[in-house]
Amino acid sequence: ALIHSKYGIKEINVIRTDGFSGDKIRVEDKIDVGDITNSDYQFNLIEDYLNRNYIVDDELLVRIKEINDDLNVILPDEEIQRNVSWKLKKFEFDNMFSYGKDNVVNFTKLNGIVGLFAPNASGKSSLLDALSFCLYDTSSRAFKAANILNNKKGSFKCKVNFEIDGLDYYIERTAKKNFRSGHVKVDVEFWMIDEGGDKISLNGDQRRTTNANIRRVVGTFEDFVLTSLSLQTNN
Repeated sequence: ALIHSKYGIKEINVIRTDGFSGDKIRVEDKIDVGDITNSDYQFNLIEDYLNRNYIVDDELLVRIKEINDDLNVILPDEEIQRNVSWKLKKFEFDNMFSYGKDNVVNFTKLNGIVGLFAPNASGKSSLLDALSFCLYDTSSRAFKAANILNNKKGSFKCKVNFEIDGLDYYIERTAKKNFRSGHVKVDVEFWMIDEGGDKISLNGDQRRTTNANIRRVVGTFEDFVLTSLSLQTNN
C-alpha cells in the first residue's frame, strides 16, 4: 500500500522460484547471492534484470534506485526468527472482546492439535484473537486497541507465558481507555527468566521496538497464522 500510494505503481507481482524445477539450469543464468539487505546490491540485481529484459534509460534507472533507497530507509531494520520452536504454557486475560475478567487457558494440560468447538457467537474467534493480540499487538479481526477492549469496560490486560529451549518468556499488555478522547493506550512488557531464575527485561525503548524484539524471538503474526492457527476465515 505504501508503494502504491507514494509512487503510483498499479500492481506488484512477486513470484518465488526455487531449485526444484525439472528443467535444466544453465550455468550462465545462475546468480551469485550477495548481501540482499544492502541497497546497492539490491539495485545491481534490479538493474541487471531490467537490462536483460527491457530497454531502460539512465534517468529511469536513477529514479528506480532512489525509490529502492527510500524503501530501505522506511522498512524496519530487524531480524525475524523463522521456524523457531516455542511452546505456549499459559494465557491470562481480562476484558478483551466479549470476555470479562479472570480468564485463564492452561496449555500445559493440552497436547497435539487443539480445536475449539462451540455455538456461533460464543467467543471462539475472540479467544484466539485475544491471544494473537497479546503476542503480536494485532489480530485477524482488529488491530486497534479500542476494538479489542470490551465495550462495557474501561481497561483490559493480558499475559502470555511460552517456553523456548527450556526458558520461560512472558509478554504482558495492559490498556486503559481515555473516556474524553476515546483513545485506548496500550503498554507492553516483555521479559524472560534465565537459568538462574532471574528476570531479564527484553523491552525496547518504546512499544514499537518492544514489539520488534518479540518478533525477533517468536517470528511474525503472519507466520503464526500460517503455521499454528486456523480460523474459520482461513478455510
